[in-house]
Amino acid sequence: MLVRSLRRDWRRHLVVVTSDTVVRWHRAGWRLYWRWRSRSPGGRPRLTPEVQALMARMSRENQLWGSERIRGELLHRRYVVIDLVFDTREQAEAFLGFLKRQVWGVPANAPALAGAPQTMILEPAPPS
Repeated sequence: MLVRSLRRDWRRHLVVVTSDTVVRWHRAGWRLYWRWRSRSPGGRPRLTPEVQALMARMSRENQLWGSERIRGELLHRRYVVIDLVFDTREQAEAFLGFLKRQVWGVPANAPALAGAPQTMILEPAPPS
């Protein structure tokens, strides 16, 4: 009724549709909405706290290296990051000792490795 008093040509803009059309429009709207909600946030993927700690350690130990050099070292094939979770640091050190003695220490067990690789134990980041 309000439209009728405001616009004299309101009948020209009136569209009569079937219920199937309304349902189809509704479904299409929901598809667009969920596609928008499910999109990737974009930008650079987040780094895990362990990788952040490794980068900070590399930066402290090699103060002449810039960010590109650290990035290059991390991308280099000689770095392998293995994510293992232990209850205590002693368990992690015991497992690392096992790897050094039994796997990397015997050339027949790991012929592709020339000597023991450099290893480090990363502490989990404190919860924020």
